[in-house]
Amino acid sequence: MRRGGQAVRLEDKEAIRDLLQAAAWLLDTERSWSQWLDLFAEEATYEVRAQSSEIKAGMQWFCLDNREALKSWMEEVPTHVRDVAQRLHIVAPTTIDVQGDQAQSLSSFSLFRTTLDGETRLYAVGQYEDHLLKRNGHWRFLKRTVKLHTRVLETGSHVPF
Repeated sequence: MRRGGQAVRLEDKEAIRDLLQAAAWLLDTERSWSQWLDLFAEEATYEVRAQSSEIKAGMQWFCLDNREALKSWMEEVPTHVRDVAQRLHIVAPTTIDVQGDQAQSLSSFSLFRTTLDGETRLYAVGQYEDHLLKRNGHWRFLKRTVKLHTRVLETGSHVPF
């Protein structure tokens, strides 16, 4: 197998696709918040934004500026009134640009909710703009910006998008 630049970039792109899917799956299953947090570099930022046509400006819903802040936020999840609906992310990476040990990725996502009575509806759509970093052979999120197209959300959303 050729270990030249093209083969390594393809391996990296596949590893990044796996990272994007793992992040979605861990959120959907709520199986392990610590495993989800492990997908982020220590200095990672996590931001949720939306564009408002009413005020003709962008809105920052929140921004956490490191993994410790993200961890604190996630530790509060059990103390909040929770949406008990099951969530399912469909993530479609559209671009992945690898430059050595750094990469940028743009993905579209759809987030569905299925209530306890079995009704499924589209909950939110948007894009992930990710800046990634490869450390010790593993890709991690350095900056994840969630750009929501959906601005009207039901109450009780308790986990990140």
